[in-house]
Amino acid sequence: MATNLVTRARVDALGVVAHAVLIGVAASSTVLERVPVLLLTIMSCITAAFHIVYVFAAAKHKTYRIGWFRCGRTERNTLKWLEYGITATIASIAIAFSGDSPPHWSIVFFITAVAITEQTTGFTWDSIKNTDTAAEASVNLVGQDEGREMAAGLRAFYTTFLCQIAEFCVLYELGGKNLVAFIFYVVGWTSFGVWAWLRDPTYTGALRWATGVDITIGRDNSRIEDYETGYSILSTFAKVSVFAATLAYELGQAAE
Repeated sequence: MATNLVTRARVDALGVVAHAVLIGVAASSTVLERVPVLLLTIMSCITAAFHIVYVFAAAKHKTYRIGWFRCGRTERNTLKWLEYGITATIASIAIAFSGDSPPHWSIVFFITAVAITEQTTGFTWDSIKNTDTAAEASVNLVGQDEGREMAAGLRAFYTTFLCQIAEFCVLYELGGKNLVAFIFYVVGWTSFGVWAWLRDPTYTGALRWATGVDITIGRDNSRIEDYETGYSILSTFAKVSVFAATLAYELGQAAE
């Protein structure tokens, strides 16, 4: 059953509250000056600001546009990819600084480049037009714009998957000492890719081909709210869990 806009607005509002609580705890703590905590505090401030925009877009049935990005009732929230490009990148860098010594600038550049690439791929994937019939999705329709767009999206999607594995490996070497935060980071960031894959804009998608059952999310406009609500839930879980685990770790280190 499709969720409604009120539910979607409530989920984003809860995200704002969760981030506000962590910002308050971090700001009043003795570890705010530590780089991971400071970076994650900045991340939460930016995330909360974006979620406030999402709340107004859903609650007031308005569409907001910033350049190529938009957020509204009847459109996919592509604005979230601008948010993730900023906030997910900051969180990745925070993990890198969770080790015993700060990473070399080249490593920070690599992490930043990979993180932004991941969000660019998400934006590309979200921008692919749905194909609602087998005829539209047929690989025999050579030369169709939709087919070329889908092929390009798939290449970007699976290439980005490899980049994310490389990112996880590098960050484990740098910040794996804070294992709880790193585990939340891997689970949270991976869940975005899984959720994006479940959207699967093609009629003959991977899950349908393998199982004969169509369980894709967000194929048509009637399920955009489900799709975007899922992203809001994942965003809050991933960022709040990493921030809370990092804050607890740094407070524990300071108390020793």
